[in-house]
Amino acid sequence: MVRAVARSFLVFLAVMLGGCAGPGFVAEVTQFHTLPERIEGTRFVLVPADEAKGDTLEFATYASRVVDALEARGFRQVARVEDSDVVVRLDYAIGPGTAESIARPVYGYDPSRVTHVSGVTRSGERFSARIYESGGHVPLGYVNETRIVYRRTLILDMFEAAQWRRGRTKKVFEGRVISIGPEAEPARVIPLMIHALFVDFPGPNGVTRTIILDSLPPE
Repeated sequence: MVRAVARSFLVFLAVMLGGCAGPGFVAEVTQFHTLPERIEGTRFVLVPADEAKGDTLEFATYASRVVDALEARGFRQVARVEDSDVVVRLDYAIGPGTAESIARPVYGYDPSRVTHVSGVTRSGERFSARIYESGGHVPLGYVNETRIVYRRTLILDMFEAAQWRRGRTKKVFEGRVISIGPEAEPARVIPLMIHALFVDFPGPNGVTRTIILDSLPPE
């Protein structure tokens, strides 16, 4: 009897935990651009928006991912602004945490659809059992929880290199990725945000889309 109760509790716990699992990584992606229909062969250089970040290995790692994504879509990286068609500027930030209240569903058997049975077997052994007729686990209610979430932002801009060389700025692409979640470690979320930005790149002009990544980007 004790083993049966223990097994029932483990099944309940597994379903309860599974029920609180959310979707994949979610981000809001907005893009504005005047890029030509054919972007193959467009030469670019990548620069940091924040010079202090640009001196770090962390920035170099994220920049490498952006370069790979652009080259996979036909862009070609060059070493100098003088040889480029566009200047790509990258920035990212994670804001301070804020408290968020959520209601988490709790799953189990429906207590209103149970039949109690008891009796004595032919050998004289007494038994007692519960029969559930719900056919499976159902949401029984919600548990209110509070968690700390962070606003994560990724910004990718492209400028005409000819104007950049004259000390002017004329954008040909603006990309914004915003994600809100409990993870505050940049190394865990910035690669996902870069991946979300390049889903169906360059995307429709002037539209905000919700991108849900069901799997991690390849390393």
